[in-house]
Formats: sequence, structure tokens, C-alpha cells
Amino acid sequence: MSISKASKLFILESFVTFQLLFIGTGSIVASEMHPELFGDFSIGIYFGLSIFLGILFFGRISTAHMKPAATFFAFLNKEINFERFMIIFFAQLLGAFLGSYFVSL
Repeated sequence: MSISKASKLFILESFVTFQLLFIGTGSIVASEMHPELFGDFSIGIYFGLSIFLGILFFGRISTAHMKPAATFFAFLNKEINFERFMIIFFAQLLGAFLGSYFVSL
């Protein structure tokens, strides 16, 4: 894999994971702060919407697994090679960290 493809994959997978954590976890935080506006149904809608948008916009370019467990099992099933697995795995860790950090702010 070339450097430009690897960096594009890293950035996109980080962003997809970031938006999942930011939107999904942010909806949980918002429902705790304003329970009259957000309920359990809206939390599910926000999580579903973030997964839908991630797959719709970035699924062709990145894997849009959004979770290290999904990436790990794709590697075990030989759907992705080790190099791609490592790029995606560390991108997801970075995206999850940044998403959680921005929600905490």
C-alpha cells in the first residue's frame, strides 16, 4: 500500500470512528443533561445515524468498521491484510480518543 493510500485510509477511519463516538456518546451526555429533550429512542437514532452516515460517505474508501473488534475479526477472516489491519486499528484508537475527548469538553 502506498503512503498516500495508507494516510488517506488512516485519516478517514479516524474521522469515521471520531464521528461515531462524538455523535453517539454526545447524545448520551446530552440526554443526561436534558432528559426532557433526549430520550432512549433519540440516543438510538443518533447512533444509527452516525453509523449510516459513516458507511454511506466513507464505506467505499475506508472499511468503515468503526470498531476495533470488527477490524480484528475482518483480519482473522482474511478480509484485510496485516498492514491494513494495523493502520485501521490505530486510526480507530485515535478517532475514539479524540471523539471521547471532545465529548468530555
